[in-house]
Amino acid sequence: MTAKKRVRNSEKDRAYHKEYREKNKDKRKNGNLLWKFGITLEEYQALFEAQGGVCKLCGEEETARKNHSEEKRRLAVDHDHNTGAVRGLLCARCNVNLGHYEKIKDMIPGFQRYLIEEAVQL
Repeated sequence: MTAKKRVRNSEKDRAYHKEYREKNKDKRKNGNLLWKFGITLEEYQALFEAQGGVCKLCGEEETARKNHSEEKRRLAVDHDHNTGAVRGLLCARCNVNLGHYEKIKDMIPGFQRYLIEEAVQL
Protein backbone atom coordinates (compact mmCIF):
# COMPACT_ATOMS: atom_id res chain seq x y z
CA MET A 1 0.00 0.00 0.00
CA THR A 2 1.37 3.40 -0.90
CA ALA A 3 1.72 6.26 1.55
CA LYS A 4 -0.99 8.20 -0.31
CA LYS A 5 -3.47 5.32 0.06
CA ARG A 6 -2.63 4.94 3.76
CA VAL A 7 -3.33 8.64 4.36
CA ARG A 8 -6.58 8.50 2.43
CA ASN A 9 -7.64 5.35 4.30
CA SER A 10 -6.69 6.80 7.68
CA GLU A 11 -8.80 9.89 6.94
CA LYS A 12 -11.66 7.63 5.93
CA ASP A 13 -11.16 5.55 9.09
CA ARG A 14 -11.16 8.65 11.30
CA ALA A 15 -14.39 9.87 9.72
CA TYR A 16 -16.00 6.44 10.14
CA HIS A 17 -14.96 6.16 13.81
CA LYS A 18 -16.07 9.70 14.60
CA GLU A 19 -19.49 8.98 13.12
CA TYR A 20 -19.68 5.66 15.02
CA ARG A 21 -18.84 7.37 18.33
CA GLU A 22 -21.54 9.97 17.77
CA LYS A 23 -24.19 7.39 16.85
CA ASN A 24 -23.36 5.00 19.70
CA LYS A 25 -22.71 7.24 22.73
CA ASP A 26 -24.95 5.29 25.10
CA LYS A 27 -23.65 1.93 23.90
CA ARG A 28 -20.06 3.07 24.41
CA LYS A 29 -20.82 4.60 27.82
CA ASN A 30 -22.56 1.39 28.92
CA GLY A 31 -19.53 -0.66 27.84
CA ASN A 32 -17.12 1.66 29.66
CA LEU A 33 -19.17 1.57 32.85
CA LEU A 34 -19.41 -2.22 32.74
CA TRP A 35 -15.71 -2.62 32.08
CA LYS A 36 -14.46 -0.09 34.64
CA PHE A 37 -17.02 -0.38 37.47
CA GLY A 38 -19.24 -3.39 36.79
CA ILE A 39 -22.41 -1.30 36.46
CA THR A 40 -24.67 -0.61 33.51
CA LEU A 41 -25.74 2.77 32.18
CA GLU A 42 -29.18 1.98 33.61
CA GLU A 43 -27.65 1.46 37.08
CA TYR A 44 -25.66 4.70 36.70
CA GLN A 45 -28.90 6.54 35.86
CA ALA A 46 -30.60 5.00 38.92
CA LEU A 47 -27.72 6.20 41.16
CA PHE A 48 -27.88 9.63 39.53
CA GLU A 49 -31.62 9.90 40.19
CA ALA A 50 -31.31 8.55 43.75
CA GLN A 51 -28.73 11.29 44.47
CA GLY A 52 -30.97 13.93 42.92
CA GLY A 53 -28.48 14.58 40.11
CA VAL A 54 -25.90 16.05 42.48
CA CYS A 55 -22.55 15.04 43.98
CA LYS A 56 -22.85 12.66 46.92
CA LEU A 57 -20.18 14.58 48.87
CA CYS A 58 -20.85 18.28 48.34
CA GLY A 59 -24.46 18.15 47.11
CA GLU A 60 -23.70 20.36 44.10
CA GLU A 61 -24.35 19.76 40.41
CA GLU A 62 -21.38 19.01 38.18
CA THR A 63 -19.81 22.19 36.84
CA ALA A 64 -16.78 20.79 35.00
CA ARG A 65 -16.97 20.86 31.21
CA LYS A 66 -16.05 18.19 28.69
CA ASN A 67 -12.90 19.00 26.73
CA HIS A 68 -13.29 22.78 26.97
CA SER A 69 -16.80 22.63 25.47
CA GLU A 70 -20.09 23.85 26.86
CA GLU A 71 -21.23 20.29 27.55
CA LYS A 72 -21.09 19.34 31.25
CA ARG A 73 -19.23 16.22 32.32
CA ARG A 74 -21.15 13.39 33.91
CA LEU A 75 -20.71 12.83 37.62
CA ALA A 76 -17.77 10.49 38.22
CA VAL A 77 -18.32 6.97 39.56
CA ASP A 78 -16.56 6.78 42.92
CA HIS A 79 -15.44 3.30 43.88
CA ASP A 80 -13.27 1.57 46.44
CA HIS A 81 -10.00 0.76 44.69
CA ASN A 82 -9.47 -2.32 46.88
CA THR A 83 -12.89 -3.96 46.59
CA GLY A 84 -14.24 -2.31 43.43
CA ALA A 85 -17.50 -1.48 45.25
CA VAL A 86 -19.25 1.60 43.88
CA ARG A 87 -19.81 4.22 46.62
CA GLY A 88 -21.64 6.89 44.67
CA LEU A 89 -21.34 9.63 42.06
CA LEU A 90 -19.08 12.62 42.65
CA CYS A 91 -18.43 15.91 40.90
CA ALA A 92 -14.97 16.31 39.35
CA ARG A 93 -13.74 18.55 42.19
CA CYS A 94 -14.76 16.13 44.96
CA ASN A 95 -13.51 13.11 43.01
CA VAL A 96 -10.04 14.62 42.59
CA ASN A 97 -9.88 15.85 46.19
CA LEU A 98 -11.03 12.49 47.54
CA GLY A 99 -8.28 10.82 45.52
CA HIS A 100 -5.71 13.16 47.06
CA TYR A 101 -7.16 12.58 50.53
CA GLU A 102 -6.92 8.80 50.18
CA LYS A 103 -3.22 9.15 49.32
CA ILE A 104 -2.39 11.46 52.26
CA LYS A 105 -4.93 10.53 54.95
CA ASP A 106 -2.20 9.21 57.26
CA MET A 107 -0.57 12.65 57.14
CA ILE A 108 -3.67 14.62 58.22
CA PRO A 109 -2.86 14.67 61.97
CA GLY A 110 0.57 16.11 61.13
CA PHE A 111 -1.04 18.77 58.93
CA GLN A 112 -3.37 19.72 61.78
CA ARG A 113 -0.53 19.95 64.32
CA TYR A 114 1.51 22.06 61.91
CA LEU A 115 -1.32 24.52 61.28
CA ILE A 116 -2.05 24.88 65.01
CA GLU A 117 1.64 25.30 65.95
CA GLU A 118 2.34 27.79 63.17
CA ALA A 119 -0.76 29.84 64.04
CA VAL A 120 0.49 30.13 67.64
CA GLN A 121 4.03 31.17 66.59
CA LEU A 122 2.87 33.92 64.27
